[in-house]
Amino acid sequence: QRLLTLRDMRPLFLTFVRRPEVSVVVGARVDRLGLAVTRAKPGPGYIAHMTPGCWAASSGMDTGDEVLEVNGEPLRRWSYEDLQAALGETRPLTLRVLHRPTFVAIARAED
Repeated sequence: QRLLTLRDMRPLFLTFVRRPEVSVVVGARVDRLGLAVTRAKPGPGYIAHMTPGCWAASSGMDTGDEVLEVNGEPLRRWSYEDLQAALGETRPLTLRVLHRPTFVAIARAED
């Protein structure tokens, strides 16, 4: 992506790396995921909060990641209440997650 700085109007080039889509299986022994998913219905859901050191963090998930599916069903088909119940109680549970892009570099264009 390219940004113009306000001070001198020279472009900055930002580099982001999109991390892959992954499926994460929550096993029967996992009591708490340690995450909160927020969503704008009928749109996507995002991990809005994670408890430091929680199961979800140790599984590679992070705040800002997009939750695409729960148990093979697109997130848009889930009501908020059903989603919260599934995250809290359903085991095994499979989440398909798209990791948020990661910022890796910034460079100023040369004159």
